[in-house]
Amino acid sequence: MQDLNLFIGAFHPILVHLPIGVLIAAVLLHVLSLNSRLAGLYKAVPWLYGVAALGAVGAVISGWLLAGPLGAHWDTHRYWGLGTMVGLLLMTWLSARSASAKTSGVILGFVFMGACGWAGHLGGELTHGDGHFAQYAPTAFSKTPFVTTADEQSGELILANRDSVVVYQELIQPIFTQKCVACHRAELAHGSLRMDSYAALKKGGSEGDAIATKELWRRITLPSDHPRFMPSRGEPLSYDELLIIKSWLAAAAAAAADSMSTISDWKPEEEVIQAIARTTNLDVRELPYIDRARPPAIALDNIPEMWSIQPISQQHTTVEVKLIDVKVEPSVALTALEPFTANVTILDLRQLKNADAWLAALPPMEHLTKLDLSRSDATAASLSRLSQYPYLETVNLSGTKLDLPKEEILALIPTSVTKLYGL
Repeated sequence: MQDLNLFIGAFHPILVHLPIGVLIAAVLLHVLSLNSRLAGLYKAVPWLYGVAALGAVGAVISGWLLAGPLGAHWDTHRYWGLGTMVGLLLMTWLSARSASAKTSGVILGFVFMGACGWAGHLGGELTHGDGHFAQYAPTAFSKTPFVTTADEQSGELILANRDSVVVYQELIQPIFTQKCVACHRAELAHGSLRMDSYAALKKGGSEGDAIATKELWRRITLPSDHPRFMPSRGEPLSYDELLIIKSWLAAAAAAAADSMSTISDWKPEEEVIQAIARTTNLDVRELPYIDRARPPAIALDNIPEMWSIQPISQQHTTVEVKLIDVKVEPSVALTALEPFTANVTILDLRQLKNADAWLAALPPMEHLTKLDLSRSDATAASLSRLSQYPYLETVNLSGTKLDLPKEEILALIPTSVTKLYGL
């Protein structure tokens, strides 16, 4: 029965234009017949109002079937249309009772023509979205002129913290807003489905939960000429948008993603990450650990004179530490460094003498990501101690003169190290 209603409702755009044109002709002849020399034109006025009224009946019935039991914006549109239909029936009766044109009748004709125009405007908003007049208007007449950001203009990607990007809010809903919400919002909701919020998607429409079921994915991947293809107008979803939504729907269906899930929670495939980078100005590949480390805050005062300690990120309280006096005793230097070790992410020990003793006495540095041992006297024993640093990513061994085959050196380097210099 619903399909039959929608079939009849599909004729609404055709039926709605006939009464509008006939109404304009009726009002025009009504105005002209006020002139005594053109009074004979009035004979056609009741007939024109009658035809317009009959056309309005067809438009109202088809529009009512198309809308179904939907929201306030729909109701406003169809009640204005219903009011216009009643007005046209009234004008037919009044004009048929009068032998000649009267000014009051012309005024009523203009009133109902205005009502018809307003009903048409509301219908346009339902079809094309709010503010459709301003969409292509010159900037001076537009409420919200389009402005691009510097990053969009330059095409540069912003490296984003995966824990700070809420997937639904920043990646999924913007796609739905651009491509789907015009037909699936509170005022319209085709198929009783709203897509303007996560809660609305979970509530679903006539096909059930839009996230848990596969109906949403089926509709957006149907052939574009299929009557149930979505979006039914405008640009279809791009390949990258489909890739992002497919991965997110799969994660959501498996309870691995919800409205507040971040990229880290979602764990998308590399192909999806690349699609995100192409469609947004966000690069959501996993950040280096140095950008993810969150050691406790410390005050960078009373820095020992044998060390240089510089903040890398004030926000993250990570520091770069460099040994200035390479001749100082390890026990003295490392005791002085102890208050800062929890925040060290870069450690520069270049030109270090007795590296084995230093590395053996080095306190735990859980956030260490980069170690510079260039031109030091590091040995195989020195390298074997590097496994205590789980996030170590870069090691510089330039000028160390390690007398070992390359394969043996690589075997001593932790698997977390992705950049090794000096071999």
